[in-house]
Amino acid sequence: MAPSLYDSDNNDDDDSSSHGQADVSESEKFYVSKGNDKRILICLCIGLKGADGQPLINPDKDPWAKQAADVRKPNMAEHLKPEILCRSSSFVTFGSKSAPRPGQWNLEKCMEWLHAYPIIDLDCKEFLRLEALRVTKILKDAVQEKDTEALAIRFGVWAGPKPYLRLVHCIIDDSIRPHYLRRDAVLSRAQLDSRNSDSRPPTAYERIAAKWNDPTFNPSTAVSDCHHDFSAPIEIGHESVKHLRPAVAGDIKDRLTDIRARLIRMIKKWERSGQGDGGRDNYNEEDRSSNNNDEEDRSSAGVEIDPDKLTSGALGKLESRSQFAMDSRQNFLSDGKHGKLNPWYLYFWELADKYELLASTVTELSAGVGAVDANAVPAAITTGGYDSSASKRKRTPRRRRRGSRKKDDDSASSGGSSGTRKKNADAELTSAIATLGNETKMSVLDSISVLCARTQDPSIVGLQN
Repeated sequence: MAPSLYDSDNNDDDDSSSHGQADVSESEKFYVSKGNDKRILICLCIGLKGADGQPLINPDKDPWAKQAADVRKPNMAEHLKPEILCRSSSFVTFGSKSAPRPGQWNLEKCMEWLHAYPIIDLDCKEFLRLEALRVTKILKDAVQEKDTEALAIRFGVWAGPKPYLRLVHCIIDDSIRPHYLRRDAVLSRAQLDSRNSDSRPPTAYERIAAKWNDPTFNPSTAVSDCHHDFSAPIEIGHESVKHLRPAVAGDIKDRLTDIRARLIRMIKKWERSGQGDGGRDNYNEEDRSSNNNDEEDRSSAGVEIDPDKLTSGALGKLESRSQFAMDSRQNFLSDGKHGKLNPWYLYFWELADKYELLASTVTELSAGVGAVDANAVPAAITTGGYDSSASKRKRTPRRRRRGSRKKDDDSASSGGSSGTRKKNADAELTSAIATLGNETKMSVLDSISVLCARTQDPSIVGLQN
């Protein structure tokens, strides 16, 4: 028999004074002990109504009516009759009536009794009200998502996990994998010129699209512990997707770009978390002291690091991770404003790592040369940023005219004329005065005297006088 949901004191006038004293209500204890069985929740809510006067749970209306029978239909012997006995044990007397004996009751009589004697404990009622609202919302969202997916499938839109799981298996196929690794390779001039030629070889994205559309390609998913959805194989043959829109190279490229962006965000959050206790399980204190400056080694050790500093070869690598770290991956399916990711992202992550495609999938530009938009373009030749105003203030020295050095050399070799020597002296004098800056006039005259003594040029002596 289930534990009593009521105390006889609940019939007293001061029953509200005890409300809230218990941390966990008897209804919650009973519900949790039964594994949060939704049929138990329905039984507990029979007879209770919300603020709008409607039953807390109505199994005959959506979203409950669209659930499977083992979710929305309580069993007579297993659920309804034990609930009657549980409630009856909470009452001291039934007046002229004896305690119920529901052993031979039918469904109609059981429901009639439960509606006549609803739960009255305030803590229990509050818990049931909140839990009924929470579960109903979850079921409503699930039904809406399923209806949206069904509508999308009617129009051939890729919806649900199967078309994307098939895409993953196209990528890891032996005939596609080498081309996927070279999908972004730089084209030669001959390849660029032949892009519109009918005789050119297909691109990696065209090969993937052709494999996805191939009716003879009928794989099944592998069993994986990355998520409970993959505890058994899933058929993703051509029959399961033939009603959807065929794959096209351009769409494949766009889908893989979107998948890559979401996968990188999820993996970085997982790396930044440290993966709980352990991270990777092949790390010891000696490694900690010898690898303080190596981000990749610290990642291997489960030490908290900045994932932006990890190389693409280390980001998201699953080798030697602890079991706790592996199990924690499904906690990072939430993608913030982008919504919740489907579990097949975890499956793609695992298979990409297994077939050594992960580094190619999650590679990205370094923060030192990459930019999120046109306004954040970093300097190409300096790490300290670019100051356009400073470059404008800095005047570029004028280049000497071509051949001037040769003329000077010719003049010097021939002894030069007095005019040339005077011109050179004037230039040297001007340079000397310019370097003095804000020196006093006396210092300038001293400099002229020094220059006269050095050159012995009559024109310079006249300038001094």
